[in-house]
Amino acid sequence: MPFERVEQVERRIAKSGQETTWIVAELEGKVVGHGNLVVQSSPRRSHVGEINIGLDDAFVGKGIGSAILSALLDVADNWRALKRVELTVYAD
Repeated sequence: MPFERVEQVERRIAKSGQETTWIVAELEGKVVGHGNLVVQSSPRRSHVGEINIGLDDAFVGKGIGSAILSALLDVADNWRALKRVELTVYAD
């Protein structure tokens, strides 16, 4: 959802279980991006992870999104041993 309040995001992170890895990008004390990797809970899809990334418009093109993606792919490959990751992109 666009324009979520901080409290809503905090609640969503607090509710997430062990199947989700979160990462936050901070620059000079300001959160400029975030991402998560969610391992699918279905036994048939437990080898699959979904990556979600959000980035402040003012910081697009500065390598922050790439850094978040790299960190999440590292978790998928080296810690979760996933065979497939899926990424959905919303241009807006």
